[in-house]
Amino acid sequence: MVWSPMEMDGAPSSSVVNGFSIGKVDDGPTDRRMRRGLRDSVVIPNVPIASRVGGRGTDQSTSDRINEFRRKGNHAFKMKDYERACAMYSSAILSSLSLPEWEKAGLPLLYCNRAAACLALGKPVEALEDCLSGMKLNSAHHKCRFRAVTCLVRMGRFSEARGMARGVVGTEAGADTIENSITAELSKRTREIDEAEKSLVGYLDALVAGRFASTEALKMAYKEVEAHVPHGEALLVSLVVGHIQLGDFSGADRVLDVVLKQRGSQPPAWAGWCRVQTCFFKADYLQCGRNLEALDGLLKLKAVEGAGNEVAVENQNGGSMLRVLAVPDRALIESLRLEIGALQDLKDQAQAQMHKRAFSDAIETYSRALTSPQMSPAMAAILFSNRAASYQSLGQHALALADCCMAVAISPHFAKPHSRMAGLLSDLGLYLDAQKSIELAVACAASAKQRAEYQNTRNSLSHHRRQQVDHTRLLGLHHGASAVVGKRAYRKLALKLHPDKTSQATNRIRFQLTGDGARLLTAEDTRQQVLEQATWLFKQLGEAQDAVTLA
Repeated sequence: MVWSPMEMDGAPSSSVVNGFSIGKVDDGPTDRRMRRGLRDSVVIPNVPIASRVGGRGTDQSTSDRINEFRRKGNHAFKMKDYERACAMYSSAILSSLSLPEWEKAGLPLLYCNRAAACLALGKPVEALEDCLSGMKLNSAHHKCRFRAVTCLVRMGRFSEARGMARGVVGTEAGADTIENSITAELSKRTREIDEAEKSLVGYLDALVAGRFASTEALKMAYKEVEAHVPHGEALLVSLVVGHIQLGDFSGADRVLDVVLKQRGSQPPAWAGWCRVQTCFFKADYLQCGRNLEALDGLLKLKAVEGAGNEVAVENQNGGSMLRVLAVPDRALIESLRLEIGALQDLKDQAQAQMHKRAFSDAIETYSRALTSPQMSPAMAAILFSNRAASYQSLGQHALALADCCMAVAISPHFAKPHSRMAGLLSDLGLYLDAQKSIELAVACAASAKQRAEYQNTRNSLSHHRRQQVDHTRLLGLHHGASAVVGKRAYRKLALKLHPDKTSQATNRIRFQLTGDGARLLTAEDTRQQVLEQATWLFKQLGEAQDAVTLA
């Protein structure tokens, strides 16, 4: 069980916030023994502060006010109204600060109680600050120290948590041996630190190794680790990276939206870098360029502030996450921005040429774009699909079909290549194959309007019951072409479209934006799909050659 110290006078025994336990509160023999051994640092319930310190010059109304705020804070915590609990403890602390130094013995407990409320609200940084404030007033206040350990563990700062826990030994001034209850508590905290670290490191190693086959598996593993480290930066980053690896870019964006909303004007650089990657893999290159520019500005600001080139997660877990989470330096970011902008410009230029019906020029421009060093799978699918339209307009059906095969293999959930493939297959008399392609387009449609359009195409194809392949058209020939011409056309296409050459195309596709970026787990599957599609097309060309030369 994960220890979450919330011991406080009059507070509830347990609570659950945001799906994780915040633990036990001031119940059980261990806590009572600790309290008896620490009377100098703990305010005993229902005993006014002024009475405990002897009332040396204390204004009775101030003491009453402090105890009333504390009592209301305890009641609010018990009712799980943590915001009100924080407010009441803050009022008690503010009133206590006006007391003489010798009458502030109860102040560490007030800080400790407010820290418990902050933890319940998911604010471990504020909770840790309160624990440290309490320890500054009384370094032997073990409640503050152990609660600080909890804060550090929940943030995944395990080495600091161990140091904080070991510090209890140095606070036992004048004692040859630490009290048994403190020793037991220390052993318990040490075990829990070890368990939390082991859980997080195992999860990160599985992520880096690509062992999560689905977002469901990723989320299940995340929830298990979250019970130990609910506020760990590494855990949060890993969730975003996991979604990107699995191709769930919308899921990654939803997590990033929450992070950026919470951080406000101080966004972490890793979040900006992950946002760049989601835009890149979605082929939204315009927004990707804007995000790269914003990230460069953020890194420039951090450099001015002395923060340097931020790394997303401190290397606390054997370096297992640095390969996917290090933020690139500004020089690389600028290089990426220029290359992505150049590719977007080529795509826009080719589209303008198509609108002018300059299809040969468009093919040349798309071909240049397809050699870009910064081409994501989605962008490659768009470029191949668009070039296929230009080939089709020029009657070069084999080359158009080859590009559609590439687009479908690279991005199988993109509706446009399936639709274009269906049109091509229908033109060539491959009606049954066309019906399969249009069904896939319907399934992948991004909007109701697009789905309705594809459904109409499906209905128009449904009356065809068999294939009526136009082999001469597939080879780019006119009907009546001689066998010699047919063989020549086949050889030319075979040299260009041989399956062995598909690796050249896939090698140019970026499944990882940089060495510091998340790597898509679909790389090998994509290469296999490309090979299968190319083999199918090559078979069709062979059958077309046989049909033409034997006619």
